[in-house]
Amino acid sequence: MKNHIKVDGKLLQTNKKWSHLKNSQRSWISEVTKEEHTTYVAEHGHLPMKKRKEDVLDRVHSRIVERGIWIPYREFRSHVSVYIDRLNHKSPLFTPPKKKSAVQKPKTPRGNFEDFPAEVQEEMKKSIVTGVERYIGQSHRIPPNKVRDSEIKQLIRGFNAKRWKEYGMLMQSSDVMLHIYNEVREEIYAGYSDTGVIPQKISASQRERLRNQSVVLETDRLILRKMTTRDYMEVREMLADPEVMYSWERTFTTKKEVTEWIIRQLRRYEKDLVGYFAAVEKERGRIIGQIGLMWNDIQGRRCLEVGYILNKAYWHKGYATEGAKACVEYGFELFGVDKIYTTIRSENLPSIAVAERIGMVPEGEYIKKSDGKPMKHLIYACTKK
Repeated sequence: MKNHIKVDGKLLQTNKKWSHLKNSQRSWISEVTKEEHTTYVAEHGHLPMKKRKEDVLDRVHSRIVERGIWIPYREFRSHVSVYIDRLNHKSPLFTPPKKKSAVQKPKTPRGNFEDFPAEVQEEMKKSIVTGVERYIGQSHRIPPNKVRDSEIKQLIRGFNAKRWKEYGMLMQSSDVMLHIYNEVREEIYAGYSDTGVIPQKISASQRERLRNQSVVLETDRLILRKMTTRDYMEVREMLADPEVMYSWERTFTTKKEVTEWIIRQLRRYEKDLVGYFAAVEKERGRIIGQIGLMWNDIQGRRCLEVGYILNKAYWHKGYATEGAKACVEYGFELFGVDKIYTTIRSENLPSIAVAERIGMVPEGEYIKKSDGKPMKHLIYACTKK
């Protein structure tokens, strides 16, 4: 990927690691961080600590994207967080941490899980369910045993921080709690297995190979490859067409909106290994649409979904069916799931026809919010053969 991407002579995107940035760019990012930090303190009257820091990071990141500089988000976060911490320490609002008293406080007695009242035990069971669901939502797989102990310790630390004074003792892990965790974990696993949305584990070496590959799939008439910022003009042409973006009830026309769309796919490739791929017609080498796989929440479940957006000039020629079918087969093979879904507006008859042609059947409907608007969607799914 080139470091500088230009469209009509104007710089669209600069792709660099933090270490490759010029001193002037780092200084500019530092100044932007200082401006946003000052603005945040003026608006809210307190320092951006912990979760509040995310607001400042989002503001700084938006301005960096507008300027045409893209840095891998982990690197951006780690470096800019240091800037924010320095500004916090220099602020007159910052209170230095108190020094530990030399006086030794009496140790609080510790009790096992079964020593606490029944309502507390039920509360912890609900926390376990939430923890397991959160892990599955982030990693798309059931927690292995090595995660189990750390997850329980985290739950207990949170409980002790809030409730230990009520009972005069701290909770510590016990065999009973480990047993309950295993029961909850297996029950959730069985529920997910019924819907076919728990994928198989992908090795680190395979993940690295998939992240580095450019061309993902090839069919008789199409090449599905990962998008880059060089595809800006073709992507914008699709996203700016009201007929193409009918299901979204909006269009994406500004440079910021289109660039953020492409960058969102780049992040999906990095985290999930899939996303919307650029569908390139073999004969002419032109991008005719976006077809791919995404991990999305459908009725509270993390599901693998196939999606397709085609340029209007290439409708009704079988390209969407050809590309979507290849993506479905790829998803079954790569992730090992038993089901792949798609969600479609009930009025979108052409998309429904594509879903039915690749073997999908209706499984219900739900309300999906897009930009705060509630929209009724039909749920279609196909099972692994």
